[in-house]
Amino acid sequence: MAQAAVRYADMDIYEESLAYTGVGTAVPQREYEQEQQRREQEHERARRRAKARADAKAQSWYNISVAGVVGFVVIVVLLLAVLVATVNYTEMSDSVVELQQRLEELNDTEKKLKIQYEKAFDINEIESYAVNELHMAKPAADQVATSAVNAGNRAEIIAVEGEGEGFFSSVSTFISSLIGYFK
Repeated sequence: MAQAAVRYADMDIYEESLAYTGVGTAVPQREYEQEQQRREQEHERARRRAKARADAKAQSWYNISVAGVVGFVVIVVLLLAVLVATVNYTEMSDSVVELQQRLEELNDTEKKLKIQYEKAFDINEIESYAVNELHMAKPAADQVATSAVNAGNRAEIIAVEGEGEGFFSSVSTFISSLIGYFK
């Protein structure tokens, strides 16, 4: 490198060796070295900034990850709870439908059995069974009494056929009921 001294009005401005840049111009060595140091410092700062950004990104990724994972777990738990509730609701709905169908079937069966029950009780058949099988007799005329209801919950005897007053009528009623019983 060459040494250069520049004089301006009998003053030395600087005195140092010259360095050549890649394009062929001569610059003072100190400026060249300062430029190199500045570039290296900028390169080092850029590398530090990139590392700091990567570290911050990694650190924020962990922070977001923890919050994200917790949020995701909560959402998954809630979705599972909704899913289980929906399954239970569907099962209950199916059960209700089955029970309603069963109730309709039972109501139909009840109606059919009532019709059969009403058909089974023929009054003539019942009287015939009572007289022939059970040896029962129809009541005598003096055993029949008629009653009428004037009020909703009271009954009043209007007349008893063939009823007389006194001791002999009571004895005759008793004897006729005994005869009717043993017939």
